[in-house]
Amino acid sequence: MYNLEPIGIGTPYVESLTGYVIRLAEQHCITTRQLLLNEIAPLK
Repeated sequence: MYNLEPIGIGTPYVESLTGYVIRLAEQHCITTRQLLLNEIAPLK
């Protein structure tokens, strides 16, 4: 997976974590659920 820069870095209008995760999933053509279960949850 590649990194995406959050929208609005350095401004008061920076993207929320939720918005970032959704956009990251969309960019990789997977569901948000798949991203969370396969990439984030196993890290704990």
